[in-house]
Amino acid sequence: MRPEIGLGDAVRVSAILGLDPAIALRLLGLSAPEPAVPPPPFAPPPPDQPFSARPPTPAPPAPSDRSHPAPSPLIEPPRPQRPQPPLIQAHSPGVPRFTGPPVPLPPVAEVMPAPAATGVLTDPSLLPPARQRAILAALCRTSGPGEIDVPEVVRRLARAEPLTRLPTTLVPTMRRGVQVLVDLGPGMQPFLDDQRQVLHALHRLIGREGLEVLRFAGTPLDEPGAGPGPVWTWRPYRPPIDDRRVLVLSDLGGGPGHRDRGAVQDRWLRFAALFRHGERPLVALVPVPAERLPAGLRAGLPMVTWDRTTRVADAARAAGTGRRRRRRQP
Repeated sequence: MRPEIGLGDAVRVSAILGLDPAIALRLLGLSAPEPAVPPPPFAPPPPDQPFSARPPTPAPPAPSDRSHPAPSPLIEPPRPQRPQPPLIQAHSPGVPRFTGPPVPLPPVAEVMPAPAATGVLTDPSLLPPARQRAILAALCRTSGPGEIDVPEVVRRLARAEPLTRLPTTLVPTMRRGVQVLVDLGPGMQPFLDDQRQVLHALHRLIGREGLEVLRFAGTPLDEPGAGPGPVWTWRPYRPPIDDRRVLVLSDLGGGPGHRDRGAVQDRWLRFAALFRHGERPLVALVPVPAERLPAGLRAGLPMVTWDRTTRVADAARAAGTGRRRRRRQP
């Protein structure tokens, strides 16, 4: 049998009066249906029931000695989250942020790495530092063809001489390269650092491609000869086939440590005789006064004193490469 007042009346009252449906139900003497409880996870949904039927009331939990109920194995309990500080915090400009004592910093020398070795020698040189480059350049130059000698050309044409080759002037040049003979004998042991300084300066002046370094002991004519590497790789010395400059770094037997000084200096005279004297491609840089050497050796082998009193003009005079231009005969 249909009741006299139903849910439709409650809906009309709620719409007309603008009331909440639950309040309209209470005014009409009806009770509002209880909200349905959602089904548990992974459980089949309950069958459809009529609106007036009430869902079954869940059974109360069994008593337990623990104060907190055991979590369900299918539901993971929520983990506590730590409060995250804000990324940007506002600080008052007048209030210092750190109130503790300042931390002492280590010295810069302990923090920064040590600078790499640059290979530059800082020991004082026997040559004047301000004139070292100019002195070595004057010793290493040779005479090479320069410009066409116009006065010589006019003179030959006026005399009706044939010009089979154009005459040129001779100018100093280093394009032919330099061969350096380094003496490692007993008399040069105190000057090993000075020899390394000169070689380092020549590398910067000429370059590695134009510089040939040969080492020997005593004289280049002594056994086992000379060579660029260890002593067991040395070979009998032969002068260069071209007109490159030969620079000798030796005491020429005038320093201490030589048992037979006269025999050493005689071998240096035979060594100087291997070179042509026209272009004078041989010169020696000697760390002893020239007065200690015999006059015959000074006349046969051009040399310049290796000390702080050496001038650029002395080096150019010994090497035969002054500023004066000379004619080259064809």
